[in-house]
Amino acid sequence: MVATKNGFRTAEGSYEAIVGKHAPEETDPERVRSAGIAAERTADFIKRGWKRRPWTATTPGSPCVKRHRGFNGGSYLDFDWGATEEWFDHWYRLVMPGGTVFVSEPYDIGPKGMANLAALEDQGWDVMVRAANALHFPGRTVAVWIYRKGQKPWQMAA
Repeated sequence: MVATKNGFRTAEGSYEAIVGKHAPEETDPERVRSAGIAAERTADFIKRGWKRRPWTATTPGSPCVKRHRGFNGGSYLDFDWGATEEWFDHWYRLVMPGGTVFVSEPYDIGPKGMANLAALEDQGWDVMVRAANALHFPGRTVAVWIYRKGQKPWQMAA
């Protein structure tokens, strides 16, 4: 079980989740650095009073409308405006004073994914893509923050 606080992994939990249970001599140095970065970012989010929570198809205010079972046994969320799941990986939401940010952390985003994110803007959402906010394997993923127009999540604090 990975240790958490406010829904975020603790420093030990980040290390365990990213590095895994490998012997020290088998541990990839990039994974160790990523775990440290994730722990620092998590500490900053907690300090701001943010909480990490699941993002499901039934989450109030969510831009997605239903959940499907995938062919490989996994599941994915669907959007009423025809989005693909190309940009949708490692999803969760940040709940903070003044609003909620829906977050996806894909390894990459292609042309279809960029078109989907632009369509979200047409639906009344703002989208911010930043590597500096990624918690899932920082350095390999980018954080896609989706929030209602007018919110300024980077300014929201307790």
